[in-house]
Amino acid sequence: MTLQNLVGISLDRITPAKETIKRLLEGAARHIADAKVQAISAETRFGSAYTAIRMLADVGLHAHGYRTLTSKPGHHQTAIQTLPTTLEGNAFEWVEDCLSDDYQGAPTEGSARTDGIDSTTRVNRGGSWTSIPTGLRAAHRGADHFSNTRVVDLGFRVARTL
Repeated sequence: MTLQNLVGISLDRITPAKETIKRLLEGAARHIADAKVQAISAETRFGSAYTAIRMLADVGLHAHGYRTLTSKPGHHQTAIQTLPTTLEGNAFEWVEDCLSDDYQGAPTEGSARTDGIDSTTRVNRGGSWTSIPTGLRAAHRGADHFSNTRVVDLGFRVARTL
């Protein structure tokens, strides 16, 4: 499936706008914050988390020049189902974690693991345009043994806490 194949069926072509992407990201951040509030019901927290995921899916579509046809049934599902096309697959992401066999003893607060079986080898996640379909997922884990070598399918993402 390509996004272009869905034009007129469930997607429309648009000109990406930074303001729209910024608005969607801010909305998603608000929904993520709401999903963490323990004083509200689990159903409301789930609804907030789902809305944040949908808004992030809309960001991915928008950044690629598409939007869902909201007049069509299932437009939320279309946005979410296109996530592998819009957010995965450009390049493996090189992360700060050291290589380890499993998650036993890994930090639980989100910091990088610095005590793996090999502190000179970093983990890469996701998939790239060179991946087979089963390896094209965010949970995919690999290792980069050549930290001083350039490759065409490995990158990194700069992130900040919202």
